[in-house]
Amino acid sequence: MSKREALSSNAAQAANHRVPVSHMGMRQTVTRAHMTLPFRSGDGQEALPESCLAALLAKSRPLSFRRGDLVFSQGEPGYACYWVRAGLLKGSVDTAEGEPFVVAIHGPGALIGDIAAIDGQHQVTTVEAVFPCELTMIDHSSFRSAQQQYAEFSRWLTLTLARRIRDVHLDQAASTRRAPSRVVYALLKVMQLVGEPLDDLRIGVPFLLSHDFLASIAGVSRESASRAIGDLRKQGIIDRSNAFPMVIQKQWLERERAP
Repeated sequence: MSKREALSSNAAQAANHRVPVSHMGMRQTVTRAHMTLPFRSGDGQEALPESCLAALLAKSRPLSFRRGDLVFSQGEPGYACYWVRAGLLKGSVDTAEGEPFVVAIHGPGALIGDIAAIDGQHQVTTVEAVFPCELTMIDHSSFRSAQQQYAEFSRWLTLTLARRIRDVHLDQAASTRRAPSRVVYALLKVMQLVGEPLDDLRIGVPFLLSHDFLASIAGVSRESASRAIGDLRKQGIIDRSNAFPMVIQKQWLERERAP
């Protein structure tokens, strides 16, 4: 049985873990700094009108997912989409061998499952919680109603999809790099999603990023990821603190982020 088949067979059990946010103690792994408000201004986006938000979230429900839980699987009917309020998730598709291939990571503020909500077809990817997550489930009837009634929401979706296409192009370009550079690129993507400024010089990640996880994003072997992270630690670029499992030098991050 492939890893994907094993995950899919446990999807029902994972669904049993979806409980109201207030019922789970998430503080040790999810920080309130990442409780991003939904559909607000930022990244070139305009804030949606309050009436639009009210319509969109009229039947919404807060959910919590543990590490390893599936939010939905590739090929499932799209009954809902989800706004990520806290945590980190990965989206993957099946390879010809039936193994998962990571194509996206999602952090606070992301909307996942919206492709199926837009076209009414099945889910494009399998989305799994990499770390404990807090999501808001938005049913498709509310999503489509807001899309039909509010031009602002349609523009918001258009810009969101445009950014994703841009990211796909950047990811494809990064896949041509040597393995160490690909690991750096993967690390930067995670830092941009969940990194917290500690001071003028450092940014912290509130999760312990495994080398397996970074390797899956970068598309390299675990050994290559371990060597790259080890080199960064030796150079003093990556460190840790009592509060954060990973701390990275901000100046290096900004330099590597530049095109």
